[in-house]
Amino acid sequence: MDYQAFHQPIKKMLLDKITELPDQVDSKADLLKDWRENLEGKPVAEQVDIIEANAVMNFLTALEHERWNHFYFMRHFVFNDEKNLENYQHDCLITNWSDFMSSKQRDKAIYDFLSVLDLEKEEE
Repeated sequence: MDYQAFHQPIKKMLLDKITELPDQVDSKADLLKDWRENLEGKPVAEQVDIIEANAVMNFLTALEHERWNHFYFMRHFVFNDEKNLENYQHDCLITNWSDFMSSKQRDKAIYDFLSVLDLEKEEE
């Protein structure tokens, strides 16, 4: 089961609200397309820098990371410096977003943002 899908309506609603603000793109589809194009072809570290610098992209990425954390916490995982799935330990279970973004796991934020970009498929 794709538990990420349960969270998608929240992201859609937030993007709807954002595109209603003055000086924003005309639609969710345009916003998501702009974001994807802005990241394409860049190294992961640079992509994460772009995400972190954009308040909306950063917020939505942090929101997805929070959802991901809860998914693992519900399965009794705990943080550990070394990922060990057999012992229910994961090195990305960092609940404070600032701490996560300053950790060695920072580049993995791109995976959280990919779930936001998945909304683009639904807008086409």
